[in-house]
Amino acid sequence: MKIVFLYSIIVIFASLVNIFFQRMTLEIFPTYLILAMLMGTGTGVLTKYILDAKYVFKYQAPDLNEHVRVVAKYGFMGLFTTGIFWSIELVFHYFVPIRESAMWGAALGLTLGSAVKYYLDKNYVFGPHRKDVPS
Repeated sequence: MKIVFLYSIIVIFASLVNIFFQRMTLEIFPTYLILAMLMGTGTGVLTKYILDAKYVFKYQAPDLNEHVRVVAKYGFMGLFTTGIFWSIELVFHYFVPIRESAMWGAALGLTLGSAVKYYLDKNYVFGPHRKDVPS
C-alpha cells in the first residue's frame, strides 16, 4: 500500500509540473497547444523518471550503458502512455465546450496514462532489476 501512495504522490507532482509548463507555454504562445503539450510532457517525464527510479523502483544503474538502456526503455514506454494522455487532452480540447477543457483532459489523461505506465515500468523497464516492487 505504501508504494501506491508514494507512486500517487509522484504522479500528482509530475502531473502538476506538466500542467504548469503547459499553462506557462500557453501564456507566452496562446495559440500553440502542441508546443505547450510538448513542453509539459518533456518536463513531466523528466521529473517522473527521476522520482520513479529513485523512490518507487529504487533503481541505481550499475554503469552508464545500463542507465542509458533503462532511460531508453522508460522513454519508449512513455511514448505509448503519452499517446493516451494526448488523445484524451485533444478530445477534451476540441469536443468539450468548457473553459480550460484541455487542462481537464490533461488531468484525466495523465491519471489514466500513469496507471498504465506503472504496469509497464514495473514489468518491462525496472522489472528485471526489482522483483520486490508490489503490483
